Amino acid sequence: EGGEGSSGAGSEGEDGMTPGGSSPGGAGAMQQFVDQIRQMAKQQQALNNAMQGMAQGQAGSAGAGGGQAAQREMMRRQAELSKLATQQEAMKKSLEQMAEEQRSAKSGMHQAIDDLRRIAEDMQQSIGDMKASGVRPETIQRQERILSRLLQAQQAADGATDPTDDGDEDFGEVLRHELNN
Repeated sequence: EGGEGSSGAGSEGEDGMTPGGSSPGGAGAMQQFVDQIRQMAKQQQALNNAMQGMAQGQAGSAGAGGGQAAQREMMRRQAELSKLATQQEAMKKSLEQMAEEQRSAKSGMHQAIDDLRRIAEDMQQSIGDMKASGVRPETIQRQERILSRLLQAQQAADGATDPTDDGDEDFGEVLRHELNN
């Protein structure tokens, strides 16, 4: 009755980075790291989409009348925002755990570890924004920056798992284009 075939989304514990038969070079652990970042980027995209939907709904109902319906809608939005903040907090903790696992494994991915920490700091700022002032344009921009950095970290880590990949220069140009749009 083992969890050997589990999906990996909730198996970040002891089985996470060093499964019994992994090679001493850590190639399996690195691929798992890439997969975790990829999954986190997908989760961040979903969170960003939900926040953008809230912002559009907020703008669309800004001129709506008062009364109980407006109060219920405001309470619903606050509950949804609280849920999103909780999701972002869980992602932040997972990201910090991933950074710590990479540091403990002495993977040589110092830049990736630093990038993960910066992403976690941005996540903490977004959480504070969501709790203090709701969905603002600055919060949405920060969320997009988090996603871009996650995708960048994924690409860098993925490149580290494939030594034959010589597309690093091209990736830099693609990334600059992505960040400027």
